[in-house]
Amino acid sequence: MLLFERIDPMSCRGIRNLNPFSYLRFISYLSISAAVLVFAGTDIAQNRRLKWSDLIQLKREILRTNDFNETETCCDKDKTNIVYVVDADLSASQLPVRKYVKFELITEEDTKTRFKGGIEYYSFGPPAIGRSSVRIELYREYYDPDNVNGSSVVYTCWRTSKGWKVKGILGGAYASEM
Repeated sequence: MLLFERIDPMSCRGIRNLNPFSYLRFISYLSISAAVLVFAGTDIAQNRRLKWSDLIQLKREILRTNDFNETETCCDKDKTNIVYVVDADLSASQLPVRKYVKFELITEEDTKTRFKGGIEYYSFGPPAIGRSSVRIELYREYYDPDNVNGSSVVYTCWRTSKGWKVKGILGGAYASEM
């Protein structure tokens, strides 16, 4: 019994004398091609990854451009705002230098034990990698014995010929009293 009937090669009425193995190979190639076309526009197929050095540059740029003037713990005696940053990726040498702002790295444990009278600190959310941009959220949290509040800024970052460009959009906010 033949699986495929033999047809005239000049007629376009069907498959030409294919054995079952070559037919299965043709179907598998067709299904792989269809899968590539379907997933070509997604991040899975494009293998988008953010280099470690790019992530550090983005975080530095966000800290360099964020407005730290209106904070709960603003300004010591010489009008310098001390900004506490909780981040495992950054080192002290990688923090940006700004006029009237001093960055200090702390750990998550420090936020609960070292500062009993109240602390405001900043942390980064995980990067969301899109087709042409990266989104990173900067969280601001303030804790003291009577009050807890926080907010976030969502930064959209994209690469230009001169480096990374960032633009922030105010995210959510919360407040509660203890």
